[in-house]
Amino acid sequence: MPQHQIAAAPIFTSLPFGLTPVEHTAFLLHGGGQGLWDGLYRPYNVKPFTGGNTGPSLGGWFNRPINGVDDFKGLKIRVPGLGGEMFRRLGALPVLTAPSEIVANLRSGVIDAAEFLGPWADLAQGFHQAARYYLWPGVTKPNGSSEALIALDVWQALNGDLKAVVEAACEAESHVGLAEAEWWNARTLEVMVRQYGVQPTALPDAVLLALRAAAEEAIEALASRDQAARLVLEAYNAVRQPALAWSRASLQAFLRARNG
Repeated sequence: MPQHQIAAAPIFTSLPFGLTPVEHTAFLLHGGGQGLWDGLYRPYNVKPFTGGNTGPSLGGWFNRPINGVDDFKGLKIRVPGLGGEMFRRLGALPVLTAPSEIVANLRSGVIDAAEFLGPWADLAQGFHQAARYYLWPGVTKPNGSSEALIALDVWQALNGDLKAVVEAACEAESHVGLAEAEWWNARTLEVMVRQYGVQPTALPDAVLLALRAAAEEAIEALASRDQAARLVLEAYNAVRQPALAWSRASLQAFLRARNG
């Protein structure tokens, strides 16, 4: 699969401290993202689309509290990609393990923590039975786009009407998937707290600042060693920068006013 071979591929799924689902869609549709994505996958005879979205993730499950940056030192955490590199820069030891092995590895001490998705998927995996601390916010994966990949030669052989059907179906699935994740994450978190006694804990501000700095370093390192990633990140950041100011004045301010 392209994501295992192309350094820039994960940017089109999610990036630590990156774009939200709506911002990511804006990047693809209006910020040149889809064209860059197409070009990145073309040598592999693949035409990419988004085909679903798991929404923002939470911070993960930990077997020990995170009260400061030093608590990451030596922490064995299941987290892939740039998220893993972010934690590594703070002294953690990123580990790759299949989702089906996370609970057993948390119980046995093979790992001390695991970052996965949101409450809906996390409860189904049973992480609450193997780790005590559920931390938020989820800075590793603020967006959860899924890939729908079509063989490029097959795609090119379709007529215009069929291409439009495929594009509309992928777009619809992204909207439906995101709405489904939003619905079930909210309700599952309530079940976790009420029925299973899970107490979600906020990461301290100092830890979040350190994670953000580490993420920026990891992303800069990726851009410096991979030309394709650098081009994608330039377009990505051209969307992210104005989104910061707009989100502060719009959604962030509204949620603060609504939620108190």
